[in-house]
Amino acid sequence: MHLTFPIKFQFYYTTCFNLIESIESHSREANRP
Repeated sequence: MHLTFPIKFQFYYTTCFNLIESIESHSREANRP
């Protein structure tokens, strides 16, 4: 039970990070002339 929270937090953090990364790279591609 003590180990479940860090794993879940890591999962959400990684998901958010990947989401932001994909949004930023998509924005860069859209802004390209």
